[in-house]
Amino acid sequence: MKNTALIIAALLMIIGTIAYIATGAYKAPEMESQGLTLFPDGEGERLFIMTSPEGHIKFFYESAVPIGEPREGSADGYRTQDIDGVTYQPVLIGSAEAAMMREEKLFSQPGDTISGFFGQDVIVVGVLEETGTSLDMMHVVLPGVFR
Repeated sequence: MKNTALIIAALLMIIGTIAYIATGAYKAPEMESQGLTLFPDGEGERLFIMTSPEGHIKFFYESAVPIGEPREGSADGYRTQDIDGVTYQPVLIGSAEAAMMREEKLFSQPGDTISGFFGQDVIVVGVLEETGTSLDMMHVVLPGVFR
């Protein structure tokens, strides 16, 4: 029963995020002229859920371009980065998720790296502005990294 409620809540959050982005309420500076198309030809952006080792549900949004301008950090770093011979994948973190991750001491500021984050080495490139939508709980990542 508990898992059913969590799955329903997760689906509602995903639907809210899709509506927020698809209706044009969200406008990323890099995409204003071209718009945002979800799942073009079955490819492109993808929403998915992963479970942490502690059993917490985490939401991920795959996008080849950064979603919005972070309130902390910079979208300019939204690319794979090599640091001291280690390849780090970029992650933009929603405001509410960032607060939780900071409480857990997973990172303190943009530029911090996290080893073994769902099997990947990541660099936090930014924390997104609060939107009041499920985007606040998202990890925005490059396509194909977490497959």
